[in-house]
Amino acid sequence: MNQRIQKHKDNYGRFKSSVAESSFDTWLDGYVPGVPARKTSIYDEGSLVALMLDLYIRRASKGKNSLDDLYVHLFHDFSSNENGYRESDILRLAISLSNKGVEEIFNQAIHARKFDEVLLQELLHVVGCWLSTSPSKKAHEQLYGLRVIVEGGITKVATVLPGSPAEIAGIAKDDEISSCNGWKVEGNLSELCVLKDGSAKMTIFSLKKEKQVTLERSSQTWFATLQVVKIEDADPFARELFTAWTNLDW
Repeated sequence: MNQRIQKHKDNYGRFKSSVAESSFDTWLDGYVPGVPARKTSIYDEGSLVALMLDLYIRRASKGKNSLDDLYVHLFHDFSSNENGYRESDILRLAISLSNKGVEEIFNQAIHARKFDEVLLQELLHVVGCWLSTSPSKKAHEQLYGLRVIVEGGITKVATVLPGSPAEIAGIAKDDEISSCNGWKVEGNLSELCVLKDGSAKMTIFSLKKEKQVTLERSSQTWFATLQVVKIEDADPFARELFTAWTNLDW
């Protein structure tokens, strides 16, 4: 669950395309990432939609119903229907198991282009949990919005967040970083990034051409780490719902 939430947070495509739009594009583009930050992942977002539906139904029904019941209704009502079911059918069943307020999940998490974590945070409280946020421990991620991988001793750019200092400096996915602040990069980019206050000078190879770039820090931090944790003083009913939700003791 934490991995899905983290991938949701790190994918800026959620600001460009809704889950519904990305689902349609998947049929056109195929099941590949495509252009960075152009669309969101129907797998990551779909799992979060299911999570929120489950928590909402549990809250509205005071623990009597869950997403499992919705699936059971879908099977019994549509398994013999050769035409399948529509989104409106799922919404109708969700309302019958909770209340009309569940429609907000469809509006925000499926059809809106800027689904944030506010609603998810609110619903996690139902089971005595909350979504904690902490800065990335890697300096190049936190300060410059740059994520890398190391392949065969070569440090390659894996992700550049839109609007980040790395993007502004002209760094792009698949660029190779050979040095930072005058030192050779050998799996130590995070340490080298903090040798100079306020900026980082890098030598990179972009499309096999060498160039020098300077990344200037901003007031914003990047690549925050999200994690679902328990609320230590959660009320007894929330703890009871947590056990029903996870099959684990509080």
